[in-house]
Amino acid sequence: MATETVRVRELLEELIPFFMAKRQEDLSAWEDALARGDAETLGAIGHRMKGTCASFGFTALTEMGRELEALARSGALDQAEVLLDACRAYLASVQIVVVRD
Repeated sequence: MATETVRVRELLEELIPFFMAKRQEDLSAWEDALARGDAETLGAIGHRMKGTCASFGFTALTEMGRELEALARSGALDQAEVLLDACRAYLASVQIVVVRD
């Protein structure tokens, strides 16, 4: 996955470390839910990512959350594992730029 730059409003700057830490928690929970075959938890993680990431302007993560929610609903957990790897790669490479108001 190519490196993406996300522009975040200055108002959210102090929240970015917390936001990124929560995404790492999501990845751990996602991995645990996959190991248990827990589609309900995967759907909840996807739903939460979809909303939170949209609020911060992380379009790619928003789409990944939407996709995870749909995969969980359909029971396609093998594809959710592939998506987990993509999400990990994205989080490892994303560049965050604070836009001053």
